[in-house]
Amino acid sequence: MRDLIPLNVPTDGVVLAVEDVVVKNREGSYGTGRLFITEENVRWITSELRGFVLSYFEISLHAVSKDVTNFPEECIYLMLDAGKEESEEDSEPEENGLDAEMNGGTHAPEKELYFIPNDKSMLDSIFTAMAHCQSLHPDPEDVGSDDDAMHDEEESGMGEGGGGGDLTYDYGRGDERYGSDNDEDHLPDNAHHFGSGDH
Repeated sequence: MRDLIPLNVPTDGVVLAVEDVVVKNREGSYGTGRLFITEENVRWITSELRGFVLSYFEISLHAVSKDVTNFPEECIYLMLDAGKEESEEDSEPEENGLDAEMNGGTHAPEKELYFIPNDKSMLDSIFTAMAHCQSLHPDPEDVGSDDDAMHDEEESGMGEGGGGGDLTYDYGRGDERYGSDNDEDHLPDNAHHFGSGDH
């Protein structure tokens, strides 16, 4: 479990704020708080103004999970890369030691988190807001590989919509069609989003 630190309610760049969101991991629950999707990061804050911050570079994947056989409640599933450092342009010191917290802090790295809003109709809105804000923070390491992939698709005649299948996930730095058998073992069954693959 990560440590909860003193946090202020954000006022700038807030794209979505959701009340009554429970956060859990495989070990237990952090309780109920407010979830803030901002242009700079994701914050979850309790009524005592304690919580945690997730950098968009730390979020490897997020998806809407409605498979209650894998997890007892419909939720936003997050796969985390806690060792992923922020880019230089996003590495300015944060208030209340947030920079250390967002880069791992003193807690053991978590691999998964579950955001469970009391109002399940907010799941798609949370997903969409996170996908938008993550697109504002492209990973420099992915820029070259994305360009190469686009070039290969053009040569092979595969453009947008190629590859088949409607099951898609958001992998943090843009929408990618799910196609890894190895990753499938780590994802909730029936996890999905309503992004570029579903119309």
